[in-house]
Amino acid sequence: MKSAIKDSKIHLRPAAPEDCELVFSWRNLPKIVNLSSSRRQVSASEHRKWYNKNLINQNRPMFLIEEKGLPVGLIRFEINNSNEADISVYLIPGKTGQGMGVLAISIGCNILFNNNYLTRIIAKIRADNLRSIKAFSKCGFCITKDDNFDIKHVKMILEKPY
Repeated sequence: MKSAIKDSKIHLRPAAPEDCELVFSWRNLPKIVNLSSSRRQVSASEHRKWYNKNLINQNRPMFLIEEKGLPVGLIRFEINNSNEADISVYLIPGKTGQGMGVLAISIGCNILFNNNYLTRIIAKIRADNLRSIKAFSKCGFCITKDDNFDIKHVKMILEKPY
């Protein structure tokens, strides 16, 4: 998998072991917790276990989103056995609303489509997270109806461009 992709505004680089504590500090920020699916904080040991497990799993690529060399967010994927991947992304407070999320989603999805046999990427977004729904829409994701999906979330899908 390509190690990093640059854009004029942002850079995605693979997450590294030394990023664990930084990502943990972001994970429990009130704004990020409030928009997460679980809506709960995690302990340091729970985070370290999750983070290290993801780092070694090739089906769970994670990238730090950087602006001018400084980390400002995280984008990660979970590739499953049906040629699909789930996507999760967040930016730290103060960095939202500037187009970086849209760029990160677009670049990250391109990395996954170009380096895997994926046919689609799925975003599961809290229904009240209108900013994220708008960002994913700008990247070509479409809302889909799923009877097995809970009412508090929206399922959006991006099909692989051919």
